[in-house]
Amino acid sequence: MDRMVNANEARSVTRHGHSPEFMVKQRSDGRWIAVELDGPIAGVFPSQHAAMTYAGTRTHHRRGSIRLVLAPFTFGR
Repeated sequence: MDRMVNANEARSVTRHGHSPEFMVKQRSDGRWIAVELDGPIAGVFPSQHAAMTYAGTRTHHRRGSIRLVLAPFTFGR
């Protein structure tokens, strides 16, 4: 884990460099999501470890490129 942030801070992050930046967060149904902050890439995973592994691979393990958000996440209806 690189750094924990709140949801507002995660949304305000901008891309630096060539690798994408990801937000990893637990959904209300218990599954984990990894979402590219400035692009269309996203995935749903059964565990935090799986989501972090995916995001790490997509970012080439670049330091500071993954944000773990601790606030609850729900989809708007």
